[in-house]
Parts: sequence; C-alpha cells; structure tokens
Amino acid sequence: MRVIVHRLVLLLALSLVLSACTTFPMGTQRVGRGAETISYAQGELRQTYPASMERVWDAALAALRDMQFTIKGTRKDATGGLIEATRADGMPVRVAVAMAGADRTMLAIRVGALGNKETSQFINARIAEAMSRGAQAEAPEVRLGQLVAEIKTSQGELQGTMAKMKEELQALSQSQSLLNTKFDELMAELRIVQGRVEELGYTTSELGQRVDEVDHKASVFAGNAETMMGRLQTLEGQVKTLDAQRMARPAPSQAGEPPPAPPARTPSPPVETLPQPPSSSMAAAPPALSQSPSSPSTPPQAPLPPAPAASPPSRPPAPMLPSPEELYKASLQAYNHGNYQEAAKGFQSYIERYPKESLISNAHFWLGECYYRQNDYVKAIQHFDIVLKDYPDSNKVPGALLKRGYAFLELGREDAGKTILQELIKRYPATREADIARSRLAKFR
Repeated sequence: MRVIVHRLVLLLALSLVLSACTTFPMGTQRVGRGAETISYAQGELRQTYPASMERVWDAALAALRDMQFTIKGTRKDATGGLIEATRADGMPVRVAVAMAGADRTMLAIRVGALGNKETSQFINARIAEAMSRGAQAEAPEVRLGQLVAEIKTSQGELQGTMAKMKEELQALSQSQSLLNTKFDELMAELRIVQGRVEELGYTTSELGQRVDEVDHKASVFAGNAETMMGRLQTLEGQVKTLDAQRMARPAPSQAGEPPPAPPARTPSPPVETLPQPPSSSMAAAPPALSQSPSSPSTPPQAPLPPAPAASPPSRPPAPMLPSPEELYKASLQAYNHGNYQEAAKGFQSYIERYPKESLISNAHFWLGECYYRQNDYVKAIQHFDIVLKDYPDSNKVPGALLKRGYAFLELGREDAGKTILQELIKRYPATREADIARSRLAKFR
C-alpha cells in the first residue's frame, strides 16, 4: 500500500511540475498558472496573485535568496509587508506585498530609484516559480492526507460490505439447508405418487382386460342374436307357407254328403338340425279317408306338398382384430409382468399391422427392451437403431441411446458402449437417462 501511495504522489508532483512550467511573456500578460494580469507603470511592476499573503511573502523571500540578493530588512503585518534587498552590484530592490482580498495578494517590485522593467519581470518570474514549488511541495502532503482518508473510508466500507456478505452467506446457508430438507420431503412425496401411479396403471390395465372380455362377450352375444333372428325368420316363412296351403284347399262337397275327414297333421319343421334332402316317402300321398255307408266313393283329397327345408343357421362372425391401442396396451402389460416373449410377439404384431401409428417408435423401443431382457443384445441394438435413425424426434431417443450403450457393454465392447453413453450425456444432459449414464461411466474410473 505504501508503494502505491508513493507512486501516486510522484505522479501528482510530476503533473504539477509540468503544468507550472510556462513562460512569462513581456507586457501586460499572464505570468504563471493562476496569475492575473500584470502592469508596469512609473518604474514599478505590479502583479495580483490568487493566493494568500503568507504564501506570496514566503515565495518572494525564497526567490530573492535564490538570486543571491542581500536582504537588508523586512517589515510585515496582518495586511502587508515590505522586503528591502540589494543586488550583487549594489542595485536596491524593493518588494512589497499587500492583501487585496480573500486569497488575493498584490505584489509590487521596484528596481533602483527609477525602476528597471526587465529586472522587475525577471524577479517576478522567479517569485512565481517559487510559488509553484511551494504548491508542488504542499500538494503531495494534501493528496497523501486525502488518500489516507479515502483508504480509511474504503476500509470501513469494505469491512461493512464483508459483514453484510457474511450475514447473507449465513442466510444462504440456512436457506440451502431448508431447501435440502424440502427437496427430501418432495422426493419422498414423489415416490409415494409414483407408487400410486403404478398402482393406478395396474388397475387401469385390469380394467382394460375386463373391458376386452366384455367386448368379446358382447360380440359373441351379437353373433348368437343374429343366428336366432335368422332362425326366427325361417320359422315365420314356414308358417306363412302353411297358411297359404290351408287357404288353397277345395271347398266341402254338396249337402247330404258327409264332410271330409280332417287332413293329416303336418309335422313341424326342424329348427336345430340341418335340412336333409327330400326322400320319396315324403312325396307319397296321405292315407285314404274313411267312407260312409251311404256314399260308396269319395273323391280323394290332393296330397300336401312337402314341408320346405329349414335354412341353415348363419355362421358366427369372425373374431375382431384388436385395435392399435388394445394391442399396444396388452403388449406393454405383458412386458410389465415379465412375459417378454409374449410382449415381443405383441409389439412385433403392432409394428407389422400399424406401421403408421403414432406409437410406432415406442413399439420399436419396447421390442428392443424385450430382446434386451432375453439377452438377445444384437436384435435389441437393431431396434434401438431404428428408433434413433427413423424417429429422431421421439421421446424414446434418450432411452434408446442408453440401452444401446448398455447392450454394447453386455457384448463386451466397452469402448463403443462408453462412447454411446458419452454421446447421450452430451446431447441430453438434463435427462434421467443421462444421470444413469453418468453413474454407469463412473464405475469404469
């Protein structure tokens, strides 16, 4: 600190010296920095300086001594003073100072009895130089005091700032502790919520299975209903045919003739058995009616036509293919239950049937997971590559990178696996997969 202050003082003194090194021209012009106009009249040079009388007095004495003048006598009071001196050649010199106001002093110089302008100007210039030297000598001390005061002030402010920073640091430390506690509480709540979500997902999957069962039963019921409707329509047709045959029979004979015997009962058509081709016995005439004694003969009744064959029952409807959502959910449920072979078949079927669905990238990812769980790492890598190349915007890309790196590690290719995990951390640094990759890479160090 002292070295810095010393350098500052030297620089300030040098600047003051350079600023004071000005010329003192002839005539009524300014002499030195801060000097006012000078005048020379009746053998006397007069100059007003913007400085105290003491300062001008001291500068005049110093200048005369520097010029080897002999001081004969001095008189000074509160308002002014007079210096009488002689030059080396005996020429008398009188220098008078008088207070001209606040920090204003009148300087008067006379050389000889009649005056000498050039010598008076020379003496005035030396007095101005002496004043400059005094200002230079005084300025470093003043500046040094100012610097010391500023340093003390800065030290006080710095101490106050450090105290505030210490308080703020303590407050931040307390806040950090509170945040850590709150974070732990939130993580515990998050684990509880995750458990509930998993339970809800399991419940949802069970509900989905029940809905599928209900849909299947409804489809079977609909098929049975269609079959029953077909049979009912067949029966209605047979009834209409019998009614038409009954209406087409001939009217009874004339009065006196006995009424014809009732026709033979027509058997009801089969309902549940398949129809058989008509045989010759079904076309035979019905048995003859009994004759009354008064009428030896009665015209025989026309034979009834054979009953129409019943229509075959309609076939049950073909089983409906599952929707994309149903197939995907069923496959994912099989994966969650550890049935990786069944899940792989389901996801493969989803990929083949619904290649344009929005979950196709997810299906490839889960199919790769199924192969990974079955230790078939080559096929797993193939499907992870499909996710990365064909679906770069999928939300499964970070997971595909992670499991692809894991698969290479399982195959013994550590360099490739590490490179893939490092790529995952670089591309998706804020994901959960990146955190897992960092933990895995830390094990190789």
